[in-house]
Amino acid sequence: MQGWSSAWRTVVVGIALLATPAGAASTDCLGDAPAALGDAQAIRDTRTWIDAACPCEDFDGSADHDRRAYKRCAKSVVTSLVDAGALRAACSGKVKRVTFKSVCGYARSRSATVCTHETLATGAVTCSIALPGTACRDTAGVDDATRCTGFTHCIDAADTNGDLRIAAPGDSGGCASTPSPTPQPTSTPAPYATGVLGKQLFDLVNQYRAANGKPAHPYSPTMGITAAAHVSDLALHPEIDSGVCIPHSWSRYGGLLWTGCCYTIDAAQADCMWSKPRQLSAGLGLQHYSGNGYEIALRAFDGVTPQQVIEAFVNSPPHRAVMLSSGGWQFLDGHPAMGAAILGKYAVVWFGDATDPN
Repeated sequence: MQGWSSAWRTVVVGIALLATPAGAASTDCLGDAPAALGDAQAIRDTRTWIDAACPCEDFDGSADHDRRAYKRCAKSVVTSLVDAGALRAACSGKVKRVTFKSVCGYARSRSATVCTHETLATGAVTCSIALPGTACRDTAGVDDATRCTGFTHCIDAADTNGDLRIAAPGDSGGCASTPSPTPQPTSTPAPYATGVLGKQLFDLVNQYRAANGKPAHPYSPTMGITAAAHVSDLALHPEIDSGVCIPHSWSRYGGLLWTGCCYTIDAAQADCMWSKPRQLSAGLGLQHYSGNGYEIALRAFDGVTPQQVIEAFVNSPPHRAVMLSSGGWQFLDGHPAMGAAILGKYAVVWFGDATDPN
């Protein structure tokens, strides 16, 4: 269904930043305040999900697999995990910096190489990406350089003491021990998590179904991930919602996770939407979802609430029919599966026509 549009204007609220009192614990990323105690593990978990959703080896500098595509892919995962509360917003910049200082997305012909440096005068330790790798060499009397050819990211090569920082004292200035294979994520949160607002919207749809004598749809991890991936894609790439292309469209920056397309009002690209749960479940290494996915979408305004979204859907007969599995949508009750997400001015609810194995 076409995303409903609102003429409401976005209200921008300025927030004053207060200085941290002298001696107070720091709430900065990796600080010493209680709020920051889980930062290190959250950063490691986020990097694991980025590696799963945006494998470095897949970004070889070719069309749609270059540095820009890699950064977009990684940003979408970070945005989703911050929105889900799995990563503090204060750490989003840190994760992006350590992710981007890598060889991912460079053309193979450029022979990008991780290169560590130790300044002779001060002992300071830094890391850079050398292009080509032969450019990683000592500057006589200034620093010692070391090529870390077994690594893709500076943080893994130069952070020899494992504190998620590249600095001396602490780091040796050389390469860390041989990197171990990237662990596969085994528990929540998943990339493209729906977050609190998505959960509220999901509950409101089921409350509306109950009020109309319909049974609740069970939560579907595949539909939830698809919903969250789509609002993230729409928020990061607003150009795909161009007028000709309506909010069911997807960008071309999905890497190996999804194919991009312009979904038009005549639904000529309907399979573009239907196939997304299958594509995402396969691309993320989940159990394969075999059915189709169907979406109702809303384009409103930044800060739209779940209550405002459900009101808009209820007041739109086509969207209302999908929520109630009526008017030709009765087949959605055969193998119920549902997920929802909200990000920025976009809200979506996804329904599946097959049982979710995840």
